[in-house]
Amino acid sequence: MDPDTALGYHEAQTEHITHDNNRQLAAMGIVIRDPEGEADLSIDTHGSMWADIGCVTVHASGLVELWPRLGITPNAVDLLRGFGVSVFTDPPNTDSGWLNNGDGWSTTVTAAATGSIAIANAA
Repeated sequence: MDPDTALGYHEAQTEHITHDNNRQLAAMGIVIRDPEGEADLSIDTHGSMWADIGCVTVHASGLVELWPRLGITPNAVDLLRGFGVSVFTDPPNTDSGWLNNGDGWSTTVTAAATGSIAIANAA
């Protein structure tokens, strides 16, 4: 087993969805909250750098909340929006790294820390 999978990391593919679509997302029950929490960079067992871009919460009511981290790039926020939309085609479950909190599901979203997906103020 890959050591990163053993640590609870799960790979997912998603689209970037820009802020121009916020009204459509709200109509779907997806809301983006004010940024909170510090964005962190980490290095996996293969030496790749990853950025913690935020959390996604899916409530039993169907509400999907996106919680971006402070200081991430706009492109990373677009990716977080895409991940929020993906819950409709790939519902949360424990096998894909989601935590069931009794009233719904939550997960932390990380992305490869490249020039466009990174922490805006990282050195």
